[in-house]
Amino acid sequence: MAVALGLLVLAGCAAPIDPPPVAQPTLEVVAESTGWVQVRADAAGVAAAYIVWDEPSTETTVVSPTVELYEHFYSQVGPHTIRLLADGVEVARQTVDVAVVDCHAVLVRVDGRTVTCRAYARFGVDYSLVWGDGFAEGITAAVSATLVSHTYEEAGTYAVRMGETWAPARPMFIVTVE
Repeated sequence: MAVALGLLVLAGCAAPIDPPPVAQPTLEVVAESTGWVQVRADAAGVAAAYIVWDEPSTETTVVSPTVELYEHFYSQVGPHTIRLLADGVEVARQTVDVAVVDCHAVLVRVDGRTVTCRAYARFGVDYSLVWGDGFAEGITAAVSATLVSHTYEEAGTYAVRMGETWAPARPMFIVTVE
């Protein structure tokens, strides 16, 4: 009886134990519109990671260990490969096909009645950022994004629009200030 019990214990110990899963960096395209691309990425389980945006400038963005959103504005049409490098090795890639490079504005923060957004614009074209309260701001197109702030005189909800200076502006985002 003692021998049989000993074999049962040994048999139970011999079962393979799966190691815990190892965190891996991830890359996912979550939004794209007229040259503007937003990706979700993280650098889980690695010392250093960065995104290579595949532009002639080979712009890179350092990636946080936690999942965060990153955005980029492409200045040229065509397919672009977004690569995630971890510790110097490519670990993920996504391809986006940019058909039109235009303009886009993304809300960054609201502080009281002051709103800050990141405005992207096609090189060589002037744009207007229309704040929805009767004020507009000219945006000179550049390859990189421009941070723009505006302070509203009154609390309320405003539709922020952006477009070429000679054409109707398109909705970008709605903001409420107090």
